[in-house]
Amino acid sequence: MPIPSFLRRLSMSSSSRSLDAGDQAEEYVVNVRRLVTQSKWNRLRALLATGEGRDAARRAFALNPNTTSDRSDRSILHDLMANDAPHDIVETTFATLGISELQRHLTNADPTNYHRTPFHEALQNDAPYATIQLVVTVCPDVVTIADERGITPLMIECSKGKYCDYDTVKLLVRSAPHHVMDEANDGSTALEYALMSGAIDIFRRLQRFHAQELQKESREEMERRRLLAAVPEVEDAVPPPSVEDTKKLVESFSNMARRHSSACSRQAGRHSSTQSQRMSRSSAAA
Repeated sequence: MPIPSFLRRLSMSSSSRSLDAGDQAEEYVVNVRRLVTQSKWNRLRALLATGEGRDAARRAFALNPNTTSDRSDRSILHDLMANDAPHDIVETTFATLGISELQRHLTNADPTNYHRTPFHEALQNDAPYATIQLVVTVCPDVVTIADERGITPLMIECSKGKYCDYDTVKLLVRSAPHHVMDEANDGSTALEYALMSGAIDIFRRLQRFHAQELQKESREEMERRRLLAAVPEVEDAVPPPSVEDTKKLVESFSNMARRHSSACSRQAGRHSSTQSQRMSRSSAAA
């Protein structure tokens, strides 16, 4: 499929040239990345609004980052998050890529920047909460990924001081409550990052909220164990009766029914005989 004309004009001179498969693949990456790095959001919207454009973007994102000479190993998604893309652009891009390809890019580490993921970039550059929430929903694993310095997404958010967003903090804690006390390479935790950045209120609220989430998880785990304990083990379960066992059971009930019927008949006969004798004695007495 040919590259959209306005994308082609971004990097091509007026003289046309033929492209082999490698050149064309690289041009997809260069052109789409240029729209992102230069924050040409309206042009990117126009690209993603057409089927041809979405296919071009999909091809650019689908390429392994190190297959081109343009900023090896850093995916376009890193640039999208680092340049604070509007949420509608992020949402449309995510929908264009598809879940498996998207998750691959979201967990891709950039060796040129401490092996950070696009999610680290989003938090560092104050992406809208809606974007943060979307990333966590699509790829929950990003919450626990630390960069090469051991810095987690929660640490990044807590280090923002007065600009720290408590809703984002709660989202990150809910997603991975047992990773709140993870330590960076220097031994600092997210709580200490909050203190060092002067976010005293965030520090206190994070402490309380973390404790609440752990208690909640503990209660849920206890309830889960209680329910599991109430379910009998498979080995203890009574196996269904075989056909022969069923026949024997039916025959046994039939025999019991016949014996019961015979007993009732004998008892009725004795009762009738007793009544007749009583009537005879009464008549003789009279």
